[in-house]
Order: sequence, then C-alpha cells, then structure tokens
Amino acid sequence: MILLDIIFFIVAFVSAFLSLQLFLGLRNSNSVEVNNSDNNLPCVVLIPAHNEELGIAKTIMSARKEVKEGDLILVVADNCSDSTAAVSRDAGAICIERTNLELVGKGHALQYGVDYLTENDVEFATVVVMDADCLFGEGSLHTLLNASQTKNCVAQALYLMRSPNKSNIKLNISEFTWLIKNWVRPLGQKRLGISCHLQGSGMAFPKSVLNKYSLASSSIVEDLELGLHIVKGGEEVTFVPGALVTSEFPENNEGLENQRKRWEHGHLSVVKKMPSMMLQGSKQLNFRLFFQALDAAIPPTIMWIILTILTLVVSFIAAIFNGFYWSAVIGLCISVFALAIVCVWFKYGKKILPPAQLKGMIPFVLSKFSVYRTFISNREKNWVRTKRDNE
Repeated sequence: MILLDIIFFIVAFVSAFLSLQLFLGLRNSNSVEVNNSDNNLPCVVLIPAHNEELGIAKTIMSARKEVKEGDLILVVADNCSDSTAAVSRDAGAICIERTNLELVGKGHALQYGVDYLTENDVEFATVVVMDADCLFGEGSLHTLLNASQTKNCVAQALYLMRSPNKSNIKLNISEFTWLIKNWVRPLGQKRLGISCHLQGSGMAFPKSVLNKYSLASSSIVEDLELGLHIVKGGEEVTFVPGALVTSEFPENNEGLENQRKRWEHGHLSVVKKMPSMMLQGSKQLNFRLFFQALDAAIPPTIMWIILTILTLVVSFIAAIFNGFYWSAVIGLCISVFALAIVCVWFKYGKKILPPAQLKGMIPFVLSKFSVYRTFISNREKNWVRTKRDNE
C-alpha cells in the first residue's frame, strides 16, 4: 500500500500544482509588460527551413515588417530538395544551405546558422528563432527583444497554433489545449517566479547564452530539452505574453497525425528524465529548476486527465482496505483541476470551441489512445517534417 500512497500523493500534488498554474494564468491575463524603448540592439531572425518553398516567403515578409536597420534575417535551408533557398533570397533574406544526412534535425540547422554568424563576424546581440511556417504579431519582435535585452536572458514569445477551419472540431480542440499549454500555464508559471519552457518558435537568445550552450540536437523536442538545460545552468527563460507568434495546424490527416505524434512522443520521452532533475533541484535548493522539471514531467493535458480519472477509480478500490482518505483528497484535487479547466474555457475556449462542439471531446480523447499506444510499440524518435496543406 506504500506504493499506492506514493502514487496517490504524486497525482494529488501535481493536480494541485496544475490548478494553481491555471488560476494564476487567468488573473489579469490580458495585461502586457511594455518597454517603450526604441533602442533595441541588433538582432538576427534565424529561420531553419526544410523544403518550405511554398510558405517561407510569407514568414520572411512577416519578419521584414518587424526588423529595423542593422538587423538580419537568416534562413538555413537544411537538407532541402526544393527551391527553399532561392525563394528565401528572392523574399529578401540571406540564405545559407546545409547538407548533412547524418546529423538531422532542427537543432543542427540552428547551430549551423549560429556558427555562420560567428565565422563571418556578424555583429548582433540577440538571435530570435522563428519556424518557417510562423508569423510575427505586429510589434512583437520589438517587445520580445526588449524583454530579452533588458534582462539579458532567454525570452519566449507567446506562440499560438490556430485552427484554419472553425468547423473542424478536432482542430478547435487542439487549438484550445495548445492555448492552455503555451499561454495560460506559462503565465501562471511566470507569476510563480518559474522559468518558461522553450516552445520552438519565437525564442530570443542573447549572444552570451549562445556562447555557453549549443543548439545542436537530433531530439524531436530539442526546444524543451534546451530550455531545461539552460535553466539547469542557472539561466532564466522569461515568458513574454505581449510578443505574439502564430502558426496554423495542418488540416490534412497525415500532417496533423505526424505533428501530434512527434510532439507527444517527444514530450513523453522527456518525462522519464525529470525525476533525477527534480531531485537535483531539491538537493541544490534550486526551486526554479525543481518546478521547471516538475512542469516538464506532467504528461500532455488529455493524457493527464485520463490518468487522474484512472487514479481516482483505483483509490476507490483501495479504499475498501485502507479507508477513503486518498479518494477524498484526489477527488477534491481533480474537482479543482476540472474547475480550472472550465474557467479557462469560459474565458478563452468559448470562442475557440463553442458549446455545440464539446460533444467532439469524446472521440478526440479516444483518438489519443492510438498516439499513446504507438509510443510503446512504434515510438517516434526522429524529426519528421509536417506535411503542409498546400502540398
């Protein structure tokens, strides 16, 4: 029964932590920290791209509207077999090409870009990483740079994925759960004094940090692992909700399923590494590291809901032999967590996921089981490019 007690405690503690994040993330969540200084130091917008000829010009044009004189837009055409490089140059960016079929992945492309800047003595204070299918919100680069350069720390913009088709219930649910993961929870962490996780796009790195840490990685969640490594090294990753970066979910089933599989398998593969990092944070009294690792150890939202419900059922069975104490505690924690989710939905979700579409939650949850099953039988270990809708 001791093992069950430990499991029940972990589920109750994590549920309470999640609920606190969500409630804090709801409080005055529209407030934005603004620095009106126009004295941003030079930056490089670094865009890794693999066969993105159909959409990268739009991303470059978005960046061109945001940069000022002295800034640079650098595209790394990574293992491309199309016209990504030519399109990028025509759109006004500097483009370098990388071919390496052994060291594959976004992290290697990013480090190749950083190495190019160093080798060519390019003057810059900050590198901002943008995915090749993302767009800046108006004024967002300026806001992101202010936050990073004022604190001389890594900064993460608000990165939102949106549904291109509001009649597609599956995409609307994905947009809502993404908003919880990338907006509400990071805002709650920010108010708890905890660093933000890197989210893959809209990331600002000071030159001093790039000199200490390599971006090269073959991991399919290189951003999450890099953020943890940076926090472990004593740096801060600050969340900047006033800087917006957006992209769209693919509508085609192949692209959507590959994207979900890559994200969730990558996240689950990181979970098993977190207990040792949490223990290290506890021993060093580094609570920023402890809670950063704790947050990374929490499975994706839908999976966590499934696990908490199963734990509640087990606690009721165990209550026959050990009393109803844990059943009451877990039931209370789950109820508070459910209330927090409902509050987030009332504030943000009704526009994204109208009440009439809530019936789609059950098939959406059931579809997740195939993703989790393949994590055991056919885990995604290599980076696979998401198929675009216009291909």
